[in-house]
Amino acid sequence: MLTPPYNFVQGQPVNPVYAYTYLGTIAGVPQVAGPNGVPTTMNSATLYLNGIGTQFLTYEGTATPPHTLGWSNSFRYNGFSLSVLFIGKFGGVYRDNTFNYASATVGSNKTVINKYVADVFAGDTDIPPFPNVNETQQYLWDRYVPYLSGLVESSSYVECKEMRLDYTLPKSLINKAKIRNVKIFAEARDLGIIWAANKHGYDPDWLPGTDRPLATGTVGVNISF
Repeated sequence: MLTPPYNFVQGQPVNPVYAYTYLGTIAGVPQVAGPNGVPTTMNSATLYLNGIGTQFLTYEGTATPPHTLGWSNSFRYNGFSLSVLFIGKFGGVYRDNTFNYASATVGSNKTVINKYVADVFAGDTDIPPFPNVNETQQYLWDRYVPYLSGLVESSSYVECKEMRLDYTLPKSLINKAKIRNVKIFAEARDLGIIWAANKHGYDPDWLPGTDRPLATGTVGVNISF
């Protein structure tokens, strides 16, 4: 059975991402490119079952970013010291989450939706519209929709990993107390994304629904006698 993405494909980087090319709808039924680029209905599992559709998947990139950048710097002025650390990853791709069309069931079953239904309401052209009222085959759409090319986005981003601000009290204020040095500091970690290449501004390492590390902060005083 075809279950993209694959972890290893000969001649491609580790964690290659493959996708079906979405071609819009015909009579309300979404289509992907099949043999010779001919539209193939999502109402059929033909391209999904038994690996038949592997030849129609297009390579979109690697889910493991090949380039990592780190930049740190410190600034000092009149007793103040500010240090920052930025981390960036570039060159990879990831898949956006999307609405689960198979949940839009028919008959006596209840319909279950998630927040990505807003993309369907907004008319996002990278994904299918809502099924026709009399559609009974949309339960097959989830074989294709999560793997559509329009949902593949760049995972390049830059985040502020750490920031620290120190202030050293002037000697004239602490000498009388027989203290050598007093430094007040405040630091924060995992401050979040400052730039992302994807259209949602997501952190590709921590997509919605995952447990992203919370930003943390510390305030303290160092005293030397």
